This record gives sequence, structure tokens and C-alpha cells, in this order.
Amino acid sequence: VPQPLEGGWLDGAALEATREVVLQLPVGSYVATIAADGRAPVVYPFDLAYGEDWAGAIPARPLPLPTAAECGPGALYVPEGWTVIGGDPEAPNGLPDEQKLWLDGFVIGETAVTNAQYLEFLNDVLAAHGEAEASLWVPREKSTSETELGNATCVLENGKYATAAPGQDDLPVVNVTWFETLAYTHWLSEKTGQPWRLPSELEWEKAARGVDGRCFPWGDQFDPM
Repeated sequence: VPQPLEGGWLDGAALEATREVVLQLPVGSYVATIAADGRAPVVYPFDLAYGEDWAGAIPARPLPLPTAAECGPGALYVPEGWTVIGGDPEAPNGLPDEQKLWLDGFVIGETAVTNAQYLEFLNDVLAAHGEAEASLWVPREKSTSETELGNATCVLENGKYATAAPGQDDLPVVNVTWFETLAYTHWLSEKTGQPWRLPSELEWEKAARGVDGRCFPWGDQFDPM
């Protein structure tokens, strides 16, 4: 669940205090860590091809750095920059040809939304609007009938929703529709005061894959071992 970065620009005084550093580096993938007073640390990945200069920004402007409030616990800032999209023949519905695109920065959850986090949303709706409204957003297995709903993946016990089986609180929530995920982001925005939304396809690919065209965060093979 990402949110756009609204503030965090370095001011003129900070820019005047910086200086240009020129480094000659071998071809490959790199990670720069950027820190500034009053800002959350930013991890900036980039990829250098043969004979390529890396300037770090387009158009020429200071890199937005999030404040601690904009990037709180459980959230990660994905900074603006170039990223390789597509080109993985095994990725379902992926772009067939590899492309290098510029994406603006955004904040995204460090992990997928868990059952516990989604249950908090359901129970808030239950307390505020009753069971009839909350039941509309309960995750369900796919139904085999055109007239009946699928089985719910959580249960209502002692006036609260809980997972159907123990030990599932920290697992990613599944069997949610686009409408249910949209309702969750609206609730989360109201609860936190931050403009959370669903990630775009390109944002999700950059956050999950990295910027240098690898098929997985650790490389091109499914098993990192």
C-alpha cells in the first residue's frame, strides 16, 4: 500500500552545503545511503551500464527526502529514479520487452497487508456500522455457485472477527477483491492521516524487483540458494 511523498525537499541552504563528487565505478548495481538531519535515511539503488553517467535525477532537481512522519514504522520509501521494467518471459501479464523508465518516489508498506491488519479494519467497521456492513468486506474463498457466496476466511467470535485458524495473524491476507482492498486503503488513510492507496503496476514491480532488471530481488533464479 503506497502513498505519494508530499514533502521532504532539501532547502536551498542544504543544497549550498553540498558539493559534487565524481567517482569512477565498474559496471554493476549499487546502493547509496543518503542521510540528512530531520529526514529518514534513504536507500537509493542504481545500475551503471558500460560507459554510462549516472546523475541521479531527471529533471534536474534535489532528491525528495521523507520526514520520519512520512515514513513511519512498517513503511519504506522507494526513491524516484530509473528502473528496468518488463522483459521477464516467466512473469504473468508482464511487459514482453525490457524498458528503462523513470518513476517518481513513493512510500509503500514493508510487507504485504497481513490478516491481523485487515482484521483491524473489519472490526473497526463492525464497531462503527454493524455486522451487516462489515460482512460486505469479509474475505471469501471463490464460490462454485452463482447464487451462493464462497466460504469466509475469518469468523465472528465474541463480537469480533478473527482468523478461521490459529497462527495466521502475520500471514498475508488473501481472497480479497479489488473493492475490499480499496475500502481498506480508504480506512487506513482516515486512521493514519496519510494518503494511502493501492500501488500502480509499475510501482509494485519496482518495489518488489529492484531497479536493475533482475527477475527476483536476489537475482534471476527463483531459489536464492
